[in-house]
Amino acid sequence: MGVPRLVKIILEKYSKCHQKVGGQKIQHFFMDFNPIIYSCYRDFVKNNTPKVKDMSQTKIERGIIDEVILKTRHMICDVVKPEKLVYIAIDGPAPRGKMIQQRHRRYRKIMEKEYLQKLKVQHGVFEEEPWDTSNITPGTKFMQKLS
Repeated sequence: MGVPRLVKIILEKYSKCHQKVGGQKIQHFFMDFNPIIYSCYRDFVKNNTPKVKDMSQTKIERGIIDEVILKTRHMICDVVKPEKLVYIAIDGPAPRGKMIQQRHRRYRKIMEKEYLQKLKVQHGVFEEEPWDTSNITPGTKFMQKLS
């Protein structure tokens, strides 16, 4: 979810907190890991499109984790090269209100998925999502494996 316009407000108020890496030494590197996980999932699916449908959930998860490791290593070791600290932030437990909203969204997604599946069967289309992105949620088995 996130806070609307927070990054823009921070950058306007503290203009020197975010800078391009260009020949200068970086002491501390803070990463919001959730967007990295989602982009690695999209990259993995895009790079393995014909094979993903035949892969097991375990192989898909292993592939996503490998992508995350490669991208993280590249960002830390090749691009930023921080000297003191790397801080990786992954979403933790959500506040009660957000949990309720997420639960409603997930139940709705399940109902929509079942409905779409029935429509596809009626029309002879057999296409499934290779992996459910709601696995990228604190407390899931996938996130435990990733950590």
